[in-house]
Amino acid sequence: MNVVNWPIGRVLMSYFASKYVRIVTGFKVHDTTAGFVCYRRKVLETIDLDAIRFKGYAFQIEMKYTAHRIGFKIKEVPVITSAGYPASLTPFDTCCIALTKSFASCTETTS
Repeated sequence: MNVVNWPIGRVLMSYFASKYVRIVTGFKVHDTTAGFVCYRRKVLETIDLDAIRFKGYAFQIEMKYTAHRIGFKIKEVPVITSAGYPASLTPFDTCCIALTKSFASCTETTS
């Protein structure tokens, strides 16, 4: 996810956090801390959710890494939003956009 109008410190922290996770784990997901995530039911039924230890950003990383480690495919879909959610873009609007893009990508066929 890309957030327009984030303070530079927040942008750098997000970038380097994801970079660090990729280096330490060898995980190829670009944005490991992205908050807009859709999981197929089978993924959630397969992962031992009681064994997930972390909260916040670390929870997002652990869930994606666990799904990948047990063989599920991860697909990233770019979402751009604005920090502070201006009146023209509410959190609900942003969520709807993210879900629409995610579901559209899940139904794409490849040849």
